[in-house]
Amino acid sequence: QARHSHPGDALINRLMVRSVRLRSVTAQQIMRSREQVVALWTDRPMAENLRTAQTSGFSRYPVCGGSLDEVKGILLVREWLWQIQLLGPDASFEPLIRPALTFTLRTPIHSMLELFRTSRSHLAMVIDADEKLAGIVTFEDVLEEIVGEIRDEYDKEEERVLMLTDRSAEMDARLSIHDANEALPLRLSDEEYDTLAGLVYAELDHVPVAGDVVTMP
Repeated sequence: QARHSHPGDALINRLMVRSVRLRSVTAQQIMRSREQVVALWTDRPMAENLRTAQTSGFSRYPVCGGSLDEVKGILLVREWLWQIQLLGPDASFEPLIRPALTFTLRTPIHSMLELFRTSRSHLAMVIDADEKLAGIVTFEDVLEEIVGEIRDEYDKEEERVLMLTDRSAEMDARLSIHDANEALPLRLSDEEYDTLAGLVYAELDHVPVAGDVVTMP
């Protein structure tokens, strides 16, 4: 008897495989590290904050006071722009700050997805054992782990692999393990993790810092 396949079968199969892999994925493995966080500040001039928002181009930001470990909440740029139109650029954005959703380093991906859904928030802070900011994670980051990379008309094409020699390269942590293996003669396994970031975090068991070395068999 002939077996008839549906065009969506391959996609469904990929999603099922990803769902099995994702059971062990945590916030630490998919977050953007502290060093990558772009924040707005309650103790800096509004003009400086506006320049930061204009040059970085995100739709929402953590708002901090004094240091990245003093997160006041989240600011939606759309609401801020409405306020600027009504009250001018010097009006404080503090009345617009929303409570920040927080995860621990070990919050599993299924819990993140549910918390994002119930809170109706799209940005969360990831806090380490010392209650310090380890990084941030977005709803889109979580969805991309499940369905693959999501791009829209505002996303800029980024060069994620910079070849240095035939056997060495600088790679974006968000690069898929498959693409890393294609760029260099590597045999990294993608059975448990989809990106270099997930693999490196798992091997180190802490947030990577400059100078960390991971040796793979």
